[in-house]
Amino acid sequence: MSQLARLDKLWPFLSAKERGILVLRSLKTGEREDYRLRTTMPSTQAREFNHYIALMNGVNLDVSTLLLVLREILLRLQTLAHLICMTQLWAISNRRTRLFLDSLPVPITASDYDKEKARAAQETLTFDGVAELLADHRYDIGDQDFSQMSEEEEEAAWNEMMNRAGADLDEAVKSGRVETGKDGTGIRLSSFFDWLGEPLPVYPDVGLEYDVRPDAEADRVSSALKLRQSAVDSLKDGPGSDWCPLPKSEETEEGERESTGLAGEAVAAVRGQLVALWAEAATVEGVFTEVGEEFDGEDPAHSKVRGLLEEVLQGCRELAKKNEFCLGRVEPPEPTREEKDAIWELVNKWAEVNL
Repeated sequence: MSQLARLDKLWPFLSAKERGILVLRSLKTGEREDYRLRTTMPSTQAREFNHYIALMNGVNLDVSTLLLVLREILLRLQTLAHLICMTQLWAISNRRTRLFLDSLPVPITASDYDKEKARAAQETLTFDGVAELLADHRYDIGDQDFSQMSEEEEEAAWNEMMNRAGADLDEAVKSGRVETGKDGTGIRLSSFFDWLGEPLPVYPDVGLEYDVRPDAEADRVSSALKLRQSAVDSLKDGPGSDWCPLPKSEETEEGERESTGLAGEAVAAVRGQLVALWAEAATVEGVFTEVGEEFDGEDPAHSKVRGLLEEVLQGCRELAKKNEFCLGRVEPPEPTREEKDAIWELVNKWAEVNL
């Protein structure tokens, strides 16, 4: 008897699982399935054999469709994450520019400076705000030494200083030494600084201080102010400091560098979607492993499906790594049994069809 004839005699003795594994290998290699896999199969193996075929179809048809959707979500998240990071870098650049502008004096003519002083003399501030100014003033002149205090002692000393400042200011207002605003509310700043015996400070909105120049230099001052204002306007048109991640000294307990406001919501949304996407892909990977165990360790996924899964997983890893600065650390949670069961339901849909 020839070797081929002896092999032909083995076909009827293959188990349903062995037939399923051979079909799976044919699917993955692209070779035509040997007709004898089915023609020599006893009818008693049909139900079990169909189970293995259903697993292959579930993995390589339904789950592969899910992976295509996950890949599209990944591409969208990559775009969103890049936009967020670019916006944050823009905001950081703006903040540095603002700090630079705040460190420079602002030129102003003598006549315009007199107008600024007259305007500031009419300004008022709330009682609590002026009391804090008084406490800050006393702190600056060394009214109390905080250097050797613990954090708790310093907080208590500051609160005590604020209470004394409030009491002293209240007495000054009642005695008429410090005046309130025209409507009886607020404290006139000019009156407060007169009481302190100090000139009323006048500061620009953006800048360290005023650089008072003679009126004869009005044209030069005007040109400098226009150039400066163009820089200030560009800061207003760009993202604000709320888009800047917190510095490392202000990290959360989890070690994440968070943003605030709308920026924080955008970062949280992308982080949440990335975690969900990564977890879903990791769950699919876990289910593929479990399906493979039914095929005695044979990978149930076609190379294209396996490649699609690896593309999503690798994309999640790279997205998390490259954007850690703006998104914070992102790691996928371990898939739960419930999450795996949801993927198994997708895989087993073909089994229901074949029952």
